[in-house]
Amino acid sequence: MKRLKIGTILLAGLLCAVTMFGCGGEKTALTFAMPMGAPALAAAKPMSDGARIDGHETTYTVVAAEDISASVRTEAADIAILPVNAAATLLGKGDDANTYARKYKIVSVVTHGNLFLLRKGAVQTERLKKVAVKNLAAVPGLTYETVLGVGNYTFDAGEAQIGKPLLVEAGDAPAKQLTEGGADAIVVPEPACSNILATPVAAKLNLVKESLQEASVWGEAGGYAQAVLIVKTEFATAAFVEDLLTELAENAAWIRETTDDGALAHRDEMLASITDHRASDGIAVPFGAENLTADCVRGCNISVQSGVDAQTACVDYLTKIRAAAPKTKLPSDDFFYLG
Repeated sequence: MKRLKIGTILLAGLLCAVTMFGCGGEKTALTFAMPMGAPALAAAKPMSDGARIDGHETTYTVVAAEDISASVRTEAADIAILPVNAAATLLGKGDDANTYARKYKIVSVVTHGNLFLLRKGAVQTERLKKVAVKNLAAVPGLTYETVLGVGNYTFDAGEAQIGKPLLVEAGDAPAKQLTEGGADAIVVPEPACSNILATPVAAKLNLVKESLQEASVWGEAGGYAQAVLIVKTEFATAAFVEDLLTELAENAAWIRETTDDGALAHRDEMLASITDHRASDGIAVPFGAENLTADCVRGCNISVQSGVDAQTACVDYLTKIRAAAPKTKLPSDDFFYLG
């Protein structure tokens, strides 16, 4: 009996170990981190469903935009969505000094340009003198500089040059730059764009919305790689990546579904999943019943691009913005999952 009891205890311990770490020592509990905003919409359905990825129990967490890089740097995230230039900075060129590069793979592009210029109706685009950009030093500012074709132009001179607007940081209240800061236009992403267009300021200033997806800059199809999906190398297997990308592709279709009257069919589920999965209650949700519309979702430009196409899109975008930011790093081929 004593020997049988010991055997039972050992078997129970083994089962617990398998449950916690999986067969072969793999851990089964994963963390999928994404920044608040359009990237959170890119995983709204699997969050809502509590979807397992390739059989792994997955915890979804929506963090503040400024905290997403830390989720990778500390390796707290097994899967993450982050801006392509942030991924390039963390993944680097894959030299021995860059431990993060060895531990993650870029597997997909999930947002393809959701930046818009909102200009005062009284001022034509070619006559803009001051433009406030939300996150001037990051993807929005670099993208706008590239669209303008002013990669060799510095914007810290304190005044605009002929034919080139002065660019300033928009801060946390971009619309105030239009009403109080003397800006002729602002550059903001969705859903902030829809938020502003829903306010009285939009009507008062007769705001005009223009996309930054210039075909002349980004190619015939327009658009550009804005946010990418990365996965820890240990999980970057064919089965895992296929299941993950299938979930996100289904999500991209699901978030666009509408009712007969054109309203989003799953708006409430989207809002609930993003709100309920915040890393902390202090993280503001930029979506609401009023502004999370079909137009807003389309503007977020969410779709799954993988393999060589994703690699080409990332390298093309990063190469172009290097004119504005020469220190931009290009991830080496090794850090793209190509199947």
